[in-house]
Amino acid sequence: MKNRHHFAHKSESACSKETYLHKMAKELICTTIKKHFLTRKPFLLAYPVREKCVSNAGLIPAFECSTRSFRTIDLSKVFDLAETEREAGGFRADILLRSSVDRQKRLLIEVAVNHRCSEAKKRSGLPIVELNLESEEAVEKIASGFIDARWEHPRVSTYNFNDVRLTNKCSGACVQGRKVTVFMAFKNGRQIIKEVDLWTLRRLQGNDDIRFIKWFSVWEESNWKALVDEGRKLGVVLRNCRNCKHFEIVEDGQSRILYCSEVGPIKSSRRGMGCSMFFPSPEMDREHSQ
Repeated sequence: MKNRHHFAHKSESACSKETYLHKMAKELICTTIKKHFLTRKPFLLAYPVREKCVSNAGLIPAFECSTRSFRTIDLSKVFDLAETEREAGGFRADILLRSSVDRQKRLLIEVAVNHRCSEAKKRSGLPIVELNLESEEAVEKIASGFIDARWEHPRVSTYNFNDVRLTNKCSGACVQGRKVTVFMAFKNGRQIIKEVDLWTLRRLQGNDDIRFIKWFSVWEESNWKALVDEGRKLGVVLRNCRNCKHFEIVEDGQSRILYCSEVGPIKSSRRGMGCSMFFPSPEMDREHSQ
């Protein structure tokens, strides 16, 4: 019959279940880790990482392709010291792992029965593994030499690891079918706004006939101000109702109506791109001359 690790306690009144489990977990896990360090026996930690595809790096940041993966490290190869109730970065760790070779390397292991890790400690930037333990069996499973934090494991949480693994595994296939809204001002004065896929956007970026190009992962009417500002810096006057002297917004008490003093209500201020009555607003000119 296998002997189970346990800590004797006189009564539930003298030592609550939470206090007992918390103490048991700290002592048993720390003792086990020390033994692994001394014998160079692996003590593994598996935690989630984000794999970011760099096939289209710089094309459009909003569409960075990332997938979840995990990394497994042997704590015995990184640390050689394990202590309970030690201070690190102004916080007290239930178990602190340190390296006698590199003092910058440290890992906090926090044991939670009912009380979770504080928000201040999570925001400290210190790498933390939080063990959410509700029974002796759960404690002994952790103490077996493998802490499993993969896929946001409900019993184990990690903070401040910030691991991002750069890959090229999809060779650009990750952007297939994705689309953006692109605005183009051509050298001949023509202006177009349309939805294109990312492969088309890549080709358009190399088009010498385009004087100004800007793309948006999510298009909103308010994007026109950014377009006008960037265009003016390049000496390009963008034909949009919002920077036309005939444009105004009318409030009817329930909604905002886009209105042109020449033609009446309009559905979108982008109609200015092809409007024969477009005339730049003097206010817009004064704003950009300041």
